[in-house]
Amino acid sequence: MRGLVVLAVCGATSVASANNLRCKPCTLPILGAHVQVEGSIDDAPFAVQLLGKTPLFQLGRIELRDVRIVAHDRGHGIDACVAGNVAGGRLTACTRLPPSLGGIEGMHAADIRWTLARGPVTGKGSAHLAWSTRGVRIDHGHVELATAARSFGTAALGAATIHAEVEGDLSHLALEVRGEARLASLDAAALHLRDIVLPLALHEDHAMATTREPLRAQIASAWFELGSRTATLATPTLVVHDATPFAWTGFLSDPHELSWSALSGLPVAAGKGSITFELGAEPRITDARVAVLGGEVQTLPFAIGATDITVHAEGLAVADVLALASGDRVIGSGVLDGNFVLHRGTLGRAVFAARAPGVIHLRDPLWPKIANLDTSPALQRRILLALSDFAYDRWTIDVQPPGGDPESTILLHGRGVRIAQELDLTLNLRGLRELEK
Repeated sequence: MRGLVVLAVCGATSVASANNLRCKPCTLPILGAHVQVEGSIDDAPFAVQLLGKTPLFQLGRIELRDVRIVAHDRGHGIDACVAGNVAGGRLTACTRLPPSLGGIEGMHAADIRWTLARGPVTGKGSAHLAWSTRGVRIDHGHVELATAARSFGTAALGAATIHAEVEGDLSHLALEVRGEARLASLDAAALHLRDIVLPLALHEDHAMATTREPLRAQIASAWFELGSRTATLATPTLVVHDATPFAWTGFLSDPHELSWSALSGLPVAAGKGSITFELGAEPRITDARVAVLGGEVQTLPFAIGATDITVHAEGLAVADVLALASGDRVIGSGVLDGNFVLHRGTLGRAVFAARAPGVIHLRDPLWPKIANLDTSPALQRRILLALSDFAYDRWTIDVQPPGGDPESTILLHGRGVRIAQELDLTLNLRGLRELEK
């Protein structure tokens, strides 16, 4: 809008003796741009009818291209508009100028309203602009922006809106932004988020943005698909960015962290956890971890949509693992560590080992039933009795990929507690994968 004021002032200087300006067309310098103008300015009585065109026009640090400038006398003032291409769309900004050359020459501020159309981002807003020899400042700026749904590789973003208040130095694009962004959905292969609300408190300096605290979004619902199962996240929170400065051009490829307090829908109860992901040319998970079975499992980085995911398990409680595998009929102590592969959500190769010695024993009343197995051969009965209450010093579990025979191998060494039988066993098992169903 400053350019419109200069345009009117430039006309006033030209008509100092003739009280009017006629252009059919003429070229006038406005803020360093050569504007081709057609129309007229009359001083007595005051009237303006102008149309200007220029390939480039600058308002502070904002560059408008293929620009059209229009000013018309409406009786009580001059409606003036500048329209130009920016950010892939068409920006139109309008204001009302005083109905006299003297009033225009004395202006140092203007209220504007604007719209942005025909691009990937659309919207509208208003602002109070003030200018001086130091540059252009925006005060009381209100911004409403919207984007349609779009995709980035295997990730899809739903429709988004931004409502914000803006103020600062427009000449250097040093702005304070306070408001809220809303995203209808985020789908990245098996991960799905809905109704994301992100409070905004940013200081923008050119293409760099700084936050006083992490940009933390609230999410109405979140889930991910693991094979045929759907895991639902309780109280999900998305840290879109930490408190370090970031560039908008690389924002999607920056890390974002999704966390939750618990998971439901899996064969085993799971607690709090988090996923750190990037939405760049190849959306990927850089870190994922969740509390489960008294310990934690963590994935190695993988591309979103990958068929195989390598997982490291640490500190799994033997008591929880045995309770899950036996339906609470076997209890024990100790800690398991290991690694396994998920292939399309199904357990693939897995290797676990006990970190230190521990015990395994059957819950009563199963113990009396084992003790009364008169039908078993003597050695087999003695082994079963020893295993029913067993102190192990070494224990490993090796699960083969689907189709392997045997499906799993257990290596166990130790001594019976009630039956003093030292055992070094290799157990080949089939049917273990029925636990996955």
